[in-house]
Amino acid sequence: MEFNFEEKLFKKVPPIVLKEFQEFQEAHHFKSLEFRGYQWKYYFEGTGGKIILSLTGGMRSPFFGFKIITELERYFKVLAPAYPRIKTMDGLVDGIQAILQKENIKQCKIWGTSFGGVLAQCILHKFNEMVDRIIIGNTGTTINNEDIVNKKVKSMKKAIRILSLLPSFIIRLVISKSLLKLLNCPEEEKVLYKTLLKNAVAKRIFDKPDILCHFKCLKDFFQNYRFSASDLSKWSGKILIIESDDDTAVGEESSDRLRKVYPQAEHYLFHEAGHMPVLSRKKEYYSVIKKFLGI
Repeated sequence: MEFNFEEKLFKKVPPIVLKEFQEFQEAHHFKSLEFRGYQWKYYFEGTGGKIILSLTGGMRSPFFGFKIITELERYFKVLAPAYPRIKTMDGLVDGIQAILQKENIKQCKIWGTSFGGVLAQCILHKFNEMVDRIIIGNTGTTINNEDIVNKKVKSMKKAIRILSLLPSFIIRLVISKSLLKLLNCPEEEKVLYKTLLKNAVAKRIFDKPDILCHFKCLKDFFQNYRFSASDLSKWSGKILIIESDDDTAVGEESSDRLRKVYPQAEHYLFHEAGHMPVLSRKKEYYSVIKKFLGI
């Protein structure tokens, strides 16, 4: 899963922006772990003795989050996994736990955004004794309400059924367009992320099986997980919920459910920052999370 450049795709990327990503790639090399028949790849770089687990979103590979990883590495050693083609949340959680054990990590902080925010919650609820602070950004959650859960499961099943029938090239086109609509950042950076996505598709790093896994994991999440405010009543850690008031990928109902499940959480609301304030409001975003993390 090492990121290989299709050089012709990157000709339109401004050199200064491309150079930043190339420098990241030169400094970061995947470590690997085979666990239950799946090959896990992950970055584990940075400074200091404290660890933060960085969980990317639906693009599934940490190189899409190279900017936040680079920022966090100034203060922490950052563990950033790519997601194998595993179809259940438990499978992802147990794989990450295996990586933590391999690296002898007994305590960590977590940052997760979008799908990574869902995964972060699953880890927290299963292994909360090893987490002292967690940031969950621009994401939703599950709750003890069967009507809501059934609606979500039905929606995921429909998406899986449709995607299963479509040829790979159509799925890649549709999903790529959907993901690109969520990008809200300076134009020169947007060109880079568009190109990184095209490159991932061209190299089959991001393909139909990955997209199907994404929706199957979400179906599994809503079908088999139930969170409530009492789950973490004995946990002494801290939670920060990050949201945007115009996040079309999440919506107000998801925000309300997060508040019910995590009444103890701190909140930060971005104005007109879209689904990815980590890109659209970088300075403000970094300031918010650094304050919460105590750095």
